[in-house]
Amino acid sequence: METGALLGALTAVVERHEVLRTSYRQDAGRLLQRIAPEAEVPFRECDFTGLPAAGREARLVRLIEEELRRPVDLARQPPLRAVPARVGLAGHLLIVVVHHIAFDGMSWHLLGAGPAAGYRERTGGAPAALAPLALRYADFADWQAERLTGRRPAAGLVHWRTAQAGLTPLEPPTDRPRPAVRDGAGDAVRFELPAELVARVDQPARRSRATRFMVLLAAFQAVLARFSGQRDIAVGTPVSGRGLPGAERLIGLFVDTVVVRGDLSDEPSFRTLLGRIAANTPAALSHAGTPFELVVDELAPERDLSRNPLFQVSFSLRTAPPGLDWELVRTPLTGSPFDLVLDADALPDGRLNARLRCATALFDRTTARRLADAFRMLLDAVPADPDRPLHRVGLLTGQGPARRDREVQRDRRTASRALPARAVRRAGRTHPARGRAAPARRAADLPAARSPQHRRE
Repeated sequence: METGALLGALTAVVERHEVLRTSYRQDAGRLLQRIAPEAEVPFRECDFTGLPAAGREARLVRLIEEELRRPVDLARQPPLRAVPARVGLAGHLLIVVVHHIAFDGMSWHLLGAGPAAGYRERTGGAPAALAPLALRYADFADWQAERLTGRRPAAGLVHWRTAQAGLTPLEPPTDRPRPAVRDGAGDAVRFELPAELVARVDQPARRSRATRFMVLLAAFQAVLARFSGQRDIAVGTPVSGRGLPGAERLIGLFVDTVVVRGDLSDEPSFRTLLGRIAANTPAALSHAGTPFELVVDELAPERDLSRNPLFQVSFSLRTAPPGLDWELVRTPLTGSPFDLVLDADALPDGRLNARLRCATALFDRTTARRLADAFRMLLDAVPADPDRPLHRVGLLTGQGPARRDREVQRDRRTASRALPARAVRRAGRTHPARGRAAPARRAADLPAARSPQHRRE
């Protein structure tokens, strides 16, 4: 790898996307932004080829942990830095750390494609030939601000007021009492859905005119219903937020959140539940232009520093764009923004890589593993018999089908929870929760309290 060519390619991306060369500072109670006239990428090279082969992987893991823990000083540094590490004669790892104020999930695809084309060009390949951007991030902020005036936001809020009426917090049994203030610490279990299972999961989607996302969401909500004993399951899911034509080519923080409720009343089959999700999801997505922050302010749920407003569990399904070769590198996870977070990545070979994050203040890793196992078991069972009532689908691991079915019936009668180790009630409610998604704005328009530090990747 030619590190000079790599640095040049990354610098070209930062030059192209001004949000990656923007710094932020406080001035008399206002948060101000400064766009640097020239692109700069903090770039630190590491070479581990001198280490014994057995020690290289451990040193790489330590390097990743160090970089993830090293903060980004948004007042003095760009929001992005890069650390290329040479691990062999032909082996390299590129670590990119970027602050969430300038980045979201879709931005990773853009960041991957831009340096790849620029590197090829700088090493004798075809020209990058990237078309000029028609928009800047500031243009999007102005567009959104205009949309949030007049009648449009009022209509969106009417929808969300109706859609979230009667919503109660998810109260799963936890391994420890819920603390008065959420600390954000987390752990994760990782698992894989093989390509043949994913292909079978797509069958009920086609039969119900639904999508793979809806099938996976329905399965997750069914597991949460069994886990909690509740029948109204609200799950937050990220949306791209790039409603302005041309914004799909911009790196930046566009992502927002919508809440999709799963109705598991009247002991539905998976086909019935999927039909309900397929009816609710398009309505939620069609009103995604109303920022989640405004929805929270409008609905004004009981504020609680121990949990996120409106939902405590999130789900996302991510798919890489065509034409981009990529490989996941597992990085240490030390946080969870919600009680439970299920993220799934669709791989080019048909597999799904998934990780279930849990708040360690509430759950043990073994509980998260049981939930992940139950999710896989449900997905394995429902394609063959989608009309079987969900309460009849065995989800307990390490037991025979008859024993599992007896446990399911007992769960339904007594509301006991078989998945976690023990059930405890949450402790105390207090004031407003933090970490809500906010509308995109010019930084100069933000009050000092909305510091960029409240967004973390």
